[in-house]
Amino acid sequence: MDQAFRCDLCHQEIPVTERCRDTTIFDAGWEICARCEPGRRQRLALYMTSRQPSEHLWWQINALPPETQSMHSSYRNEESWIFPHITASDYQPTKRYRGRIDAYTASYMRWQNKSHVLAWIDSFNLRHALRPVFLDTETTGTRRFSEIIELCIVDAYGQTLFHSLVNPTTEIEPMASAVHGLTRKDVKDAPRYPTIFEEVIGYLCNRVVITYNASFDIRLLKQTADCYELAFPALHTGCLMYAYAKYREKYVEQSNGQRRCKTHRLEEAMAYERLDLPPSHRAERDAQCVHQLFQAMKVRSQYGPSP
Repeated sequence: MDQAFRCDLCHQEIPVTERCRDTTIFDAGWEICARCEPGRRQRLALYMTSRQPSEHLWWQINALPPETQSMHSSYRNEESWIFPHITASDYQPTKRYRGRIDAYTASYMRWQNKSHVLAWIDSFNLRHALRPVFLDTETTGTRRFSEIIELCIVDAYGQTLFHSLVNPTTEIEPMASAVHGLTRKDVKDAPRYPTIFEEVIGYLCNRVVITYNASFDIRLLKQTADCYELAFPALHTGCLMYAYAKYREKYVEQSNGQRRCKTHRLEEAMAYERLDLPPSHRAERDAQCVHQLFQAMKVRSQYGPSP
């Protein structure tokens, strides 16, 4: 029986005899089957941006056939994109963008444009990349003393890793209950945050925590930990709301005359992408929605938009 290997793109077990024979792809540290090769060589330059300086990227582009080179002309003047979730990357946040969330996270991803978002999504296929997990929370409110009352974590395959209600020390604000429907009666028998904290952090450490509005969800994770004087670790984080805004490329004009990418509510994004799992403002359903939206963007990044 032929030796087999696992293709880094389609994730199928493939006989070694059916492995692609492009030495450029081998040099990049990839094992790809011959079936994946034709449609993936045009993506190689994007993968390389997370691993090599721009002059190497230029060499890789010019090593491709002329018809493929033209597809990458838009990347020739881009900086080399280095992603924080790639092991041993030299990622450093741009100082001008540092905000409060950067003070308590290992990294908070920011994107320049749609191409940058697509390169980031593709980079999760790299062998040395941290895996993503998808998180959503429901809370007692939005204030500085608000706490988490429901939390769900979903893995890269859409499987629920963790889901629990949480009994807070503060009251649930009526406006918050009006959104998620949870009341004191629903959470009074749930565990306190310290009881589940170690298990939750175990699922989040050494992963990229992706949420829809990360600055809120990650703040509430830390804020609830602070309430109980629990040491909150620095996590790698990404906000799919802002990634999707860059990906969607819909612009709005600000009062100062400048344009910015419009952000969209999760339910709007799901409807626009024709995903049939509407958010419900409950943690498990919404975490599944974040995962589905990420997967839809991933498919578009590899195969292009649907006709």
